[in-house]
Amino acid sequence: TSFQSALPNGGAGTRGGRGGQDYSILDCVFVEQLGVFFVGDVMCWKGHSVYDCTAEFRLFWLQQKLAEDAPQAGVVVPGSNPYAFVPLPWYVADAAGLESAYSSVAVPFTRDGLLFMHRESHYEVGLTPLALTWKDQQCSTYLSESYPGVDP
Repeated sequence: TSFQSALPNGGAGTRGGRGGQDYSILDCVFVEQLGVFFVGDVMCWKGHSVYDCTAEFRLFWLQQKLAEDAPQAGVVVPGSNPYAFVPLPWYVADAAGLESAYSSVAVPFTRDGLLFMHRESHYEVGLTPLALTWKDQQCSTYLSESYPGVDP
């Protein structure tokens, strides 16, 4: 399925001057009930690859670029931006950051764990030892990769 969006080169009103090279690649979780793409990472923004940049930089860049280049992407506009693109909150993995991550209600959906990424890691497609999904009773309904109604 394709659709227009307020992201760079995502629709008629956001075309850049580089002949279609101003594309963006985001790592998202789509929550259908809300019609929202929650953005967890960025690999490319306006044609600039950030695969080889650190996670710390990519998360900072994502927050800044969504706010500066695509502020309309965070709201639904029928016809031109049918889905909102909202950055997920992120925290430094120190005592204060962990407390904030556990107590945060910043996302309007049921959380299924916490994602830890090494701050100096580059984006990796597939499995990497530099990223970990943590699940316990406080941050997840499921303590393993099991799903309701499905036998593990």
